[in-house]
Amino acid sequence: MEKPWPGPPPEAAPAKRAVVGEGPNGREVFPLPRMRADKLIQLTADGALKTPREKWCRSVKILDVIGTAAVVRVETPWFVDYFHLGRFGTRWLIVNALWWLKQATAAKEPAAC
Repeated sequence: MEKPWPGPPPEAAPAKRAVVGEGPNGREVFPLPRMRADKLIQLTADGALKTPREKWCRSVKILDVIGTAAVVRVETPWFVDYFHLGRFGTRWLIVNALWWLKQATAAKEPAAC
């Protein structure tokens, strides 16, 4: 029986990044705010992104797979995520995530997919 993968420690976990446009200072051309695994876990525990079942709308599209690398697009009422995955043994793990926050999220209401 395969042991469950404990995952990397929070300080080594991949960060989620978002492209948001020009940053707070003029020299920051490509600002990429980070959201670490511990922040995502806390948001989930707090119920911040809880969506009523009748408004669930999720889609997953595998965009490309080559050897031990893959790119996947995941859409939820809150975000569009692009995940880079790597195959390690028999498991696929997210090694990078780039996300886009849907506008309705700011109003605490899920957007339509």
